[in-house]
Amino acid sequence: MIVNLVLDLVLDLRQQLNGRIIAYTVMKIVMQKVRLVEVNLSTFEDYIKELNRRQRVKIPNLEKELSRFYHRDESKKVKDLGSDFHLIVMEAAIAQGQGNGNNNDKAQKEKEKKKKKEKEKKAKKQRDEASNYDKLSILPTSQE
Repeated sequence: MIVNLVLDLVLDLRQQLNGRIIAYTVMKIVMQKVRLVEVNLSTFEDYIKELNRRQRVKIPNLEKELSRFYHRDESKKVKDLGSDFHLIVMEAAIAQGQGNGNNNDKAQKEKEKKKKKEKEKKAKKQRDEASNYDKLSILPTSQE
């Protein structure tokens, strides 16, 4: 009975050691795979950086042009808001009947002039944007 108990303990110990060895081996393999993935990821990152560098060499001022277009559009929006505010104030003054009829005629003429100028600005903006898009359409499409 004591011999059987000792044999059972020895077998349990061997199985535990065997389990630990298997787990250690699996862990070792997993760590190797993780290292391989890290190496591949760093290689891929270097490749992407190189592609970005080449694209910047091909199109050196693209970011500057895009930011210039963005800022120009933002400033136009602010100017348009200012003219809209002026028109709203004029309409409110007319609606309240402030001033005599002569002032109302002047305000109406001024309002029409503003609308005409805005239409001209929009038409010019569309022409400018069309010419700018034509300039941007010559971007290189092939990769080296």
